Formats: sequence, structure tokens, C-alpha cells
Amino acid sequence: MKCTIMNKRTITSRMFTILAVPFLLLAVLSCSDEQDTLDPTSTLAFEAYNIKTHICTYSLKVGDNCAVRSISIYKYKNDSLAYDSLMYQKEMTSRMSIDSIYRNNTLLAYCKYTPDGYNIRAEIKDFGGNVTRDTLPSQAVSSVQSPKSGDRWYYPTYQLLSWNSNFSDGVTLDLYKGQNYYQQITTGVKPISNMSNHGIYYGSYNWEKMPNLPAGNDYRIKVSSSVIPDAFAFSGKFTVVPYITITYPASSCSVFTGDNFQLNWNHNIDVLRIDLYKAGVFYLNIAGNVTASSYTWRIPATVSPGSNYTIRIFGKFDDKELYAETAGITVSSLQNQTITVNGVSFDMVAVAGGTNTLTMNSGFYVGQTEVTQALWKAVMGSNPSKFSGDNLPVEQVTWNACQTFITNLNQLTGKTFRMPSKDEWEYAARGGNQSKSYTYSGSNTLSDVAWYAANSNSMTHPVATKGYNELGLYDMSGNVLEWCQDLFGSSYRVCRGGSYIDASCKLSNLNSWYPDTEDQYIGLRLVASSL
Repeated sequence: MKCTIMNKRTITSRMFTILAVPFLLLAVLSCSDEQDTLDPTSTLAFEAYNIKTHICTYSLKVGDNCAVRSISIYKYKNDSLAYDSLMYQKEMTSRMSIDSIYRNNTLLAYCKYTPDGYNIRAEIKDFGGNVTRDTLPSQAVSSVQSPKSGDRWYYPTYQLLSWNSNFSDGVTLDLYKGQNYYQQITTGVKPISNMSNHGIYYGSYNWEKMPNLPAGNDYRIKVSSSVIPDAFAFSGKFTVVPYITITYPASSCSVFTGDNFQLNWNHNIDVLRIDLYKAGVFYLNIAGNVTASSYTWRIPATVSPGSNYTIRIFGKFDDKELYAETAGITVSSLQNQTITVNGVSFDMVAVAGGTNTLTMNSGFYVGQTEVTQALWKAVMGSNPSKFSGDNLPVEQVTWNACQTFITNLNQLTGKTFRMPSKDEWEYAARGGNQSKSYTYSGSNTLSDVAWYAANSNSMTHPVATKGYNELGLYDMSGNVLEWCQDLFGSSYRVCRGGSYIDASCKLSNLNSWYPDTEDQYIGLRLVASSL
């Protein structure tokens, strides 16, 4: 800082840039002599900054005389005084020997952080009223070197982050998407070097474990220090472009051992292998050197039931292995279940996912028989059926009444039973992934597996008295129609399976009725996603 004070005498006073996070510099400077002006050889130089104690040191070099009357520190923004602008002021009224106040011409002054975009202005007055000013620019962090604005990150891969900062302590790196915090990358990174010993520190971090980042062009890296949380700098915006994108499953799902589990993905590199992980730890290899964009995996019985599985699809780029990872997968044991409610038991058959004429990516449970009158009475306390018998299928139940029955059953058992979708119903009726492509459920001969118009004598018959299909399910052709969850059009609900009054009970048939319809040939069958 070079300035002219009264009587045309000059003083040169240099403030070396602290090159720290913006701080409000609170300085104390006091000296006096018998003159009214400063000696031209006097200088003021800031030399060091300690971020932990917020103390900076500076040296004052003077001639034989000193005429500094006051020093003031202001906060400025855009060359205007900022709010609460006067940060420090010291007035000297006595005229004392410089050596009696400051030993070795070294002073201590406390510093305070100044927000990015503000400047610090020092004003020194002599006893003649003349003012000398100097301005120190405020910088939170000097610069972020990588990533640069417009960079493209190919996810998932490693990424080298680097920056120059004034932080002499540990640095925290955070990832932002748009204006919003996304996640912390790491904290406590020590600087690598102090460049030129001027208080600018170089730091870098190799981000080896990047998370699943959604593609986007509005990511930024924030560099900050825990010592002064408000001091930070952002990188420019960069774009994330995935090398491998899993399109199915897009969210958490449940499967059974024995399921045919299909993975679908998009990729820009060759797929090296597909692995199963449990709680982030490698569990088993699924496949290697897959050239297509999909793979169907039959889940072996050796996979233990659990809720913390993921699948990783690996590729390679720039000698680095990259991978995309599914959301959480819950694996359940493929075992039939017997449920008892108010003394009445019924069996639920585990149906593995897979493909027949339909594809089911996840397994589910389905009732081995239609809901019986005994089970309906155990839950509802009454029996609406035309034909009476505990082991007969319940009928004359509306779709709405079935919803009430299921709600009550779930409250009694603590389970989550529901109606099947029309596709779940057909997949199970066709034998699941064990299907033999029969016309009817379990046979090409209708009379082997169904009570229908030609053999029913116009009445229902006890469940499980005809043949079963590939999964061990009874009466999915004939006896009573079965409500499904799906709408048909805007006002109807789907029924499937045919009944004792139907001449044809092909699995491809689909019926629909108003949800408040109750007839002696409509009943229901239960399903559950898990038990």
C-alpha cells in the first residue's frame, strides 16, 4: 500500500495478501511521536495467518518517529459500505515510544471471516487528519481446479477432485445437485502442499466410490473447512453421464428362490460380469461376458433369504472397473405356507417368477383353492352363499364385499392378502415357470380339472376334488369365477376362470362385472406378495 500523508511526506505500507478464507481483519496499531507525520520508511506488512486461533501477525517497521493516530477496518461490497461495516477501530491519544509498546516491531491482531464477495478496507490516519486507505480482496477459496464447468463425468467411475484454497486444516467435500445438497463425499482431507509458502494450499481427493448418481447437467462440488463452516467455494456445474444404466428393476423388489429374475440395462461399454452382493459384500457371480442388454437369472435355492441384496453389472473403462447397481432386492424362501384363522386353515402356494405366455419378474403366493365358505364365516361371521357347505367355494359375494373380507382377514392374521391382478391370476393358472402350455389349468381335457356346464349338475362342488395344475392349484378352471383386482373399462371389475355354468373355461377368457354384482357363480381366490 503506497500513500502520501501531509507535508508531502510519504509512507509506503504494504499489506501482503493473507490468501486465507475471507476474514474481517481486526487490527490494533498504536504509536506516537513528537511529529505529526509518519516517517517515509515506515511500513505495515501482514505476514501469517493461523486458521485455528483466528490470529494473524504483522510487523510494523518505523523510522525514529511515528505519527499514526488511528487505524480502522471496514467491510465493503461493490465499493459500498456493507451492513455492520465498521469491524474494528483503534484510536491513539498518547505519544509514547514505539519500543515501549511493541517489542521487535511485531503485533498480534484478531481476524474474523468475511463472506465471499466482500472486501476489507483499512484506513490509517495521522495526527494531521490525513487518511491512507488500502483494500484487501476477500476470497473464500481461491479456486476449484477439478471438476471444471462443463466437464462430463461418466458414471460410475473414479474422479479426481482438486482445488487451491486458503485452508491449512482439513477440507470437506460435498456434492450438490442444482441448489440442493446431495451427499457428503469426504471430510478431513489434509492439504498436500503450501504453494510458494504464501498461504495457498493445494488439495486433491480421488473419489473411487462414487454412488449411483442420476444423470444430469447440474452437479457441483463444494469445498469447505469445518473450522469455519461458512467459508466455502463451489466448482462450476458439470454433467453426469452413466456408462451403464439399469432400467429394470428401477426400484426395490421382492423375489423368491427359484424365480426367473430378469435384468435390463443400457450400456456404452462391454459388460464384464454380473454379481450378487449382500450388504455391500460380494456374494456370488451371476454371469460373465454378457453381450446383450438383458439377462434372465434363475435364483438358486442356495441364496439365503434376506432383504439386503443388490445386483451389480460391471464394465471397464480406462483400466478401471465400473458398475451400476440395482436398488434393494428381498429374497424369500420358496415354500408353501399354511395360515390358520379362528380355527380354519388354508394353504398358500409360493409361485416363482418367470415366463409362460406372461412374464412375472417377481414371485408371489396364491391360494391353493378358492376361498371356502368355512373361511368366509371364520372371518365375517356369516355365509352369503346359495349352495351351503363348509368346503364349497363361497359365492354370491360382490367385489366390494370381498375387499371387506380381505381387510378383516389381514387384521386377524397380520398378513397382507389381496386379490390377484388379472396377469398374476393367469400366470399362476398356466403353471407359472413350470407351465406345460395346457389349454385349461392343468390339462388339455377340461373334465379332468374343472367343474363346468357338462359335469356340474348346475351347482358348485367341494374345492380340490378335481385335478390340479403344475403348481398344485385347484379349480382355476371352473367351479366359480374369481374376482380380480383390475378394472375393465371405467366401471367393471375383471373375473377369470369360468364357472360351473360355463361350457368353456379357457385360461385366455376374461369376464367382467359391476363391482356390486353378486351371483351364485362368482367367488374369489387370495394372493399375497409375501408372507
